[in-house]
Amino acid sequence: MEWGKGFEQALFYLGSAVYEGVAEGISENEIKIVKGIKLFESNKIGDINRRVRIKGINVYLRRLTDKGILKTFSRGEYVIHDKMLGEYLQRK
Repeated sequence: MEWGKGFEQALFYLGSAVYEGVAEGISENEIKIVKGIKLFESNKIGDINRRVRIKGINVYLRRLTDKGILKTFSRGEYVIHDKMLGEYLQRK
């Protein structure tokens, strides 16, 4: 089996079993923000805002942090705490 296809299937199964409840509690704008974040590096708020262009982005970033999806790396910089969750949400 090709690695990419196997990963997709595993992520779908894992997402359905583990992450779907988390995904249901996330707004459309929060999903857009997660999709605009780079998974394996810190993301400055200005860079995130340029990628997604959502008014009032600070509110959504705080909500995502409160939900445990984002982690504050340093002031104004964010990382996705659970990389598999981030991958799942970016593919939604």
